[in-house]
Amino acid sequence: MKKPGSFTLNVYDGKHKKLRIVEISEAEVVNYKTLGIGVGLDVYHCVYMGTRYTKNFLDRVVAYRILDSDDQVKKLEKQTGQVYMRIEFFENKKRKRVR
Repeated sequence: MKKPGSFTLNVYDGKHKKLRIVEISEAEVVNYKTLGIGVGLDVYHCVYMGTRYTKNFLDRVVAYRILDSDDQVKKLEKQTGQVYMRIEFFENKKRKRVR
């Protein structure tokens, strides 16, 4: 079993902040609420997609999980010749963010 990771984003919202997003296991998903699934070239591209399509994404996101490619991603990879990833993003069920 691989060790879960995390990544940090530098966010500017009137002032500079660091936002840490942790990787969770499939078993831990029950403790969180899904924000959405992002498809991108890397984790930061997936985060960007989250900011584009989820209201207040950076204020809400606390965790992520890397998913296997689905048929849509495989088709995209075949068309572009690039490798994509799918990431599911989560917020706390109680909606309070601890930074």
